[in-house]
Amino acid sequence: MKLEFWQSDVDIGPDSEFKDLLPFTVSTLDELIERYEEIIAYFETWPTSGSPGAISLPDGSDLYYYVQKNIAIGFVPRSQ
Repeated sequence: MKLEFWQSDVDIGPDSEFKDLLPFTVSTLDELIERYEEIIAYFETWPTSGSPGAISLPDGSDLYYYVQKNIAIGFVPRSQ
């Protein structure tokens, strides 16, 4: 069975499906803040939708992931 869904957030905590992809661990909010620039730089290396990456989950299913470049999430234009 193939299931497709869109998720706009990625759990990067110690119990995340993505934890083995990260070159470091993030266990606390302080670590998240401390590594903010590294996290941004890391996600800039993720594949785009034309060639998604994939990881195998413990249940045997595959999870495909990618970023969409130049997408402003929660963007609110400033008043003129």
